[in-house]
Amino acid sequence: MRSSGKFILLFGTSCAGKSTPASKLQECAKEHFLSLSLDNVFATVSSRWAAGPDSPLATKGFFYRSYNDDDGRRNELIHCGEIGRNILHGMRRAAAAFARSGNNVIFDDMFIEQDAIDDWSAALTGIDALSVQVTAPIEVLQEREAARVRRRRVGLALGHKALNEAFAGDLVINTQDGGLEAAAKMILDCLAETGPRAIERKIARPQ
Repeated sequence: MRSSGKFILLFGTSCAGKSTPASKLQECAKEHFLSLSLDNVFATVSSRWAAGPDSPLATKGFFYRSYNDDDGRRNELIHCGEIGRNILHGMRRAAAAFARSGNNVIFDDMFIEQDAIDDWSAALTGIDALSVQVTAPIEVLQEREAARVRRRRVGLALGHKALNEAFAGDLVINTQDGGLEAAAKMILDCLAETGPRAIERKIARPQ
């Protein structure tokens, strides 16, 4: 019977800088790691099921809603309907299946549901897994968001920041100042610690 591979879950809001640490982890790790992401999955969803809230199909898949907060800042939120929830449920179990087949996996995720971490925990039962919160100050996130070429949605970084930072991972990586090689080493060292590790829901403490 194959032994399961290792699993690194990188999570954080839009523009937190998750894809760069994922690439650095692949570069620094002595073992092979697959790099998978929520964006990979979104790319497979028909645009008919991913649009504004006025689209009847999108309300079953993935749809956007925006609002201005008390400071007048635009918040953009991705919501999901029944089909969207099924996709996310399957995404986590498909990613876990790679690990159960003996592959090491890095997964880049942005939580859009309140129960996302609980569902990841259920999907990764029995797998040596490490959860890493990737973050940066809101001013940095908004600068990155504004600099993205051909970006269709502005406000996702702010809209999903609170939800993604409501859970304290095993590690927290701040990408404001770079230092990605040191961050990658920290993640790999933590993953190499002896004993099984399970992703569990942890409410972050106020800063």
